[in-house]
Amino acid sequence: MKTTILYLLCILQLVLLSCKQNTGESPTPTIDYQKIDMLFEQETSDILFNHLYITLDSISYSQFLKASQWMESYAAIDEGLPNFHPITENTTTSYLRGHHHYVEILGPDNAYGAAKGKSGIGFCLTHHKESFNDSIAPKLKKEDTPYLAFSETIVQPLAATEDVWFKAFYTKGPKTNMQSWYAFYNPEFLTSLHGSEHENYARDLFLKKTYAPEKLFKGISSIELACNQADYNRIAQEMRHLGCPLLKKVGDTLTVRSGDIDIKLMLHPEQEQSHIHKLLCTLNRADESVKAFGDLVIINSGHQSVWTFANTYE
Repeated sequence: MKTTILYLLCILQLVLLSCKQNTGESPTPTIDYQKIDMLFEQETSDILFNHLYITLDSISYSQFLKASQWMESYAAIDEGLPNFHPITENTTTSYLRGHHHYVEILGPDNAYGAAKGKSGIGFCLTHHKESFNDSIAPKLKKEDTPYLAFSETIVQPLAATEDVWFKAFYTKGPKTNMQSWYAFYNPEFLTSLHGSEHENYARDLFLKKTYAPEKLFKGISSIELACNQADYNRIAQEMRHLGCPLLKKVGDTLTVRSGDIDIKLMLHPEQEQSHIHKLLCTLNRADESVKAFGDLVIINSGHQSVWTFANTYE
């Protein structure tokens, strides 16, 4: 009886909160995972971090392109699909490859038209018993929500063929400087890419010809996001609806586990634009060095590499 009463009280509190928000008041920044997880017990899609992108200013990106000696030891870097050509001083978008993750570094003249400071984070989704298909969709803790309700199918030309690479889902809302998307990847794309049959898509299979384990960079362990109110609420809700566990809550800072990395959401309500504040990366071997590319500073200490973006967002 006591459990039933507590359960009903939780439902009543959530209903009252919903009614309060529908009257036009600003939504609360507090995301109460524990309370809502009592109500939403549906099995969710598995989620793993895939890659992120960041757009540098012209000076920082120019210095990055010219750092050939640093690249020789730090990571394999290329121009991306379809041929993964080495970068040159005219490259507008560079891809830094790890074992399971990669970082997309854009210059100001990139083909996507992304402005300085714009960034995005992409994740892989999978279902245990469902293979990739045209109608595939995320399984969330609660159905019929505005989160991840929109999708886009990406086709990538490979040699003489055009193959579906992935189907990405995202949340529509206010214009944002920091995108987030969640995608199901097509294993047939790997078959076309590598010339051998693949029944399942895996991040390391996509990266197997570009990742260089003899170099320092292995992958990303944590991403810190400095968010305005809208992006804080959106990303926290996306993570919650996908069943990502809340590891820590200190004031308005949430640390959420998303597959094999941690996402730290830091609320800055006075901030107009959200941005990636810091990356914590893992190294294949210990190193003690510092490298600065204008606003991008990379500090290696032991087996950790910390990326910070000094003035990119000012």
